[in-house]
Amino acid sequence: MNTPVLRRLLLPTALACVLALGSACGDPGEAAPVPQVSAAQEDSAEITIRGVAFAPAEIQVEAGTEVRWMNEDSVDHTVTSGIQRKQGVPGVEEDKPPRPDGVFDERLPKQGDVFTFTFDEPGTFAYYCDVHAGMTGEITVAER
Repeated sequence: MNTPVLRRLLLPTALACVLALGSACGDPGEAAPVPQVSAAQEDSAEITIRGVAFAPAEIQVEAGTEVRWMNEDSVDHTVTSGIQRKQGVPGVEEDKPPRPDGVFDERLPKQGDVFTFTFDEPGTFAYYCDVHAGMTGEITVAER
């Protein structure tokens, strides 16, 4: 096995051992700091579609991150970039149509369907399901 592969496999294990030993040697009344890994530190992130909702609904990633949506529901969904329609109150307020922005628009008609999109540019990207009112999400992309 070559050295880069060994480092990639052994480094996380070594780090976990060091953290475990450090917490065992510290003040018993103090909790050891837990390293936080966010989607902004990784090359990919996953959003699950379950219970007619995106989970998590909001994430932060770095530019160049591939985001993967997976439909775990048994019903049709879309992952459409832009602003979802707003349903008005009959006789009081008219419906406002959706405003897709054309960045991405994918239909996930059945359980197990997957859509991936790589966010190369920083910014905030709203998205929604065109089938289900109120099913929205947002991705904030930071510079790498």
